[in-house]
Amino acid sequence: MRHQISWRLLDNEEAAPDDIPMVLVLRNDGKVWEEKNILKSYNFDYLWDIALKDRLPLSSVVCDTNGRPVDDVFLRRYRDGSVLVIDMSETDRELVLHRNKQKEPFMLYANGVKEFPPTVTGSKTAGKTAVLAQKIPNGWQVEFDRPHLCRMHFNEKNVAELELQEAQNLRLALRIYNCKAKAEFNGKLLKNPRPCTELPDTFNTLYNVYDLGVVPAGRHRLELHDAGIEYPFLPQAVFIGEKLSDYVGKITQKCRYQLPETAGKFRITEVPAPGAAELLVDGVSLGKKLVKPYEWQIPAGSQGKSVEIVVEHYLSVGGLFGTPWTGSDEASRWRRQALAPKRQKAGALTVEIE
Repeated sequence: MRHQISWRLLDNEEAAPDDIPMVLVLRNDGKVWEEKNILKSYNFDYLWDIALKDRLPLSSVVCDTNGRPVDDVFLRRYRDGSVLVIDMSETDRELVLHRNKQKEPFMLYANGVKEFPPTVTGSKTAGKTAVLAQKIPNGWQVEFDRPHLCRMHFNEKNVAELELQEAQNLRLALRIYNCKAKAEFNGKLLKNPRPCTELPDTFNTLYNVYDLGVVPAGRHRLELHDAGIEYPFLPQAVFIGEKLSDYVGKITQKCRYQLPETAGKFRITEVPAPGAAELLVDGVSLGKKLVKPYEWQIPAGSQGKSVEIVVEHYLSVGGLFGTPWTGSDEASRWRRQALAPKRQKAGALTVEIE
């Protein structure tokens, strides 16, 4: 990794191809043996400096802004000329890829991945000035694959209040694991529960659900009798509806947009945890991204055309837990800051075109 060499692992019985410039063997005695040039040492850096670097010209190198090669990236070169760079420094920084006698500045995010496509000449956008990053305006159609949630936090009398901004079809998920509580909603004891199917899959078997029908906007009261233990990451009671404060699951946003003639790539600046996002153009996936930068090359032939853009991302199970520690003591405050999952807004991501 330190010398930005793209290594390939061989099985013990596999013969090394003739076009491979060096073959390293790590021996049991601790020595490094380079078989192609019959070199031995306890230190690969020594072999590299005295003999190997002149025999292995690198087609691409990642350097800092002062032109010095960096030693904390994993770099992989491919036969088609594309390059993959993975950060190992855990620090955001500006770097430069040197290849084909050209310099390509880029931002490498902490623990991030950067892909460089093959350098292509004579493309439709060659010689044109790239457009500045522009946001696709609002107008996304947003779809959710499951209902929204709202964890209830109870006072010392096991009473909680829910305030609805608008009327909606509401259900109450009441925990049955290590809990035998009975629930009273707006003064009425709830009966006839059914198995839960609307929470994240691993939680469904721990809850029963009560259908409350359409509940009007306003403030509503929930009281538990014979309440159980309120675990930080296993709520006693969770409301399920269409317009509540939290969400767990997939979010899909769609729009039709006229791409500029000089458009080169899509970019999403921030993706909430767990950080997975996929972008599709006219039904064709451009791939999933798990880490920064969230960038996708615009398919050839799409520039200047009206295309359907679809972005899919996910919000983590943290939305089920609300605020796990609600106490005003110092320990609760520390836990909220250090341990509680960040509350994520469920909605469309900001997509830029460059």
